[in-house]
Order: sequence, then structure tokens, then C-alpha cells
Amino acid sequence: MYDELVLLELKEFGRRSLISVENDMQKESTDKSETVIGSDDLQQNEVNDLISFLKTNLNGKVFEVRTTQKLDTHPCVIVIPEMAAARHFIRTQAQNLSEENRFALLRPQLEINAKHPIIKKLHKLVSSDKELANMVSQQLFSNAMVTAGLVMDPRNLVNHINDLLVKALEKH
Repeated sequence: MYDELVLLELKEFGRRSLISVENDMQKESTDKSETVIGSDDLQQNEVNDLISFLKTNLNGKVFEVRTTQKLDTHPCVIVIPEMAAARHFIRTQAQNLSEENRFALLRPQLEINAKHPIIKKLHKLVSSDKELANMVSQQLFSNAMVTAGLVMDPRNLVNHINDLLVKALEKH
């Protein structure tokens, strides 16, 4: 927690510029959306359809959705230009703001791993079970926000997780 504050204020040490690892990784993430090709992978048109669905479903929460190659084990990640400053803001100031205003200030971007099994299944759900697809996409966004350290109280997510489990288990 203190490292983030130090990096916000201390821009140079010993005549060397200091930059957080997160910011450095984000600079590398400005790669263009790549075509995902493989026997089991989503094709580019399927990725585009899923991105369109996520933009619509998460409207007001995310301001951009794109693919990334930097994820391996996670289905998605939230990217905010100054992540450390955003986390500090959430801890110190955000309790006074509505969720909608928080998202408007943070302007989170969602990067998805089109090769992840959850993302592939989500693409199938969009056409087969729209309600479950909506719930899964909302939960993926919430999970990414928690992972990024941008949720003040993750205990509030338990109700959403339970609703998702009920919906997912309806057929069993």
C-alpha cells in the first residue's frame, strides 16, 4: 500500500526514473487486437461478437473492451491508466461516490483472454442462455475489479455469486 503512494510522489531516485511495474505492463498492452486462430479457439468474428456483447452488457462500468495476450490463467483483467492512484482513491475517497460515478472517474478498460475456457464458454452462452451470459459477464467484471484492488468491500459480491450459482445449477 505504501509502495503505491511512494511511486505516486517519487518520480526519480538516483537520477533514474521510477515507474511501477503495472504502468510498464500497461504500456506493453497497447497491442492491437489479434486474430485468435486454432482448432478450439474463438475466431476473430466470434471475439468481435463477444466484445460487442460485453460492451453492451457492461455499459457504464467499462469504457473499452479488447483482447490481450498477456493473460494466461485469468479470463480477464481491468486496466486503468494510473492503477496505483486509482486504488489509493478508492481507499480514501470513493466511499462518498455512487458506483456509477466511481466507474465514470476510473474509466476501467476490460481486457479479455480469448483463449481462456470461461471466455470461450461465455461466447457460447450469449446465444444459448442470455440471462446466464449476462450474469457471468457481470461476475467476470466484478472478479477483475477485486483482483485489481478496486473494490472497497468484496463481501457485497457474495449475493451475486450465489445468484449465479443458482442459475448455473438450475439444470442439475
